[in-house]
Amino acid sequence: MNGAAIALTDDHKPERPDERARIRAAGGQVFWHGGHRVMGVLSMSRALGDSLLKPFGVIATPEICDAARHPDDLFLLLATDGLWAALDNDAAVKLAR
Repeated sequence: MNGAAIALTDDHKPERPDERARIRAAGGQVFWHGGHRVMGVLSMSRALGDSLLKPFGVIATPEICDAARHPDDLFLLLATDGLWAALDNDAAVKLAR
């Protein structure tokens, strides 16, 4: 155990090339409005709720990661995009300890 943060996910952000392409294929657009946003509104490309943006490519389908847990792992940290906008992985781990 070295105490290092290990990211198990990728953020679903509209600036990701694959997410932007999926949004455009669904008829949506990504605009800059203080950050990349679907239809100038939502800074995530996948979300629970936000039903008004579903016709523009916002989906709730998750990406799935299967990761083995090591006996020395201390915890699994799950958080919303708000935490990750404020802290990087290492800072979040330090705070959780």
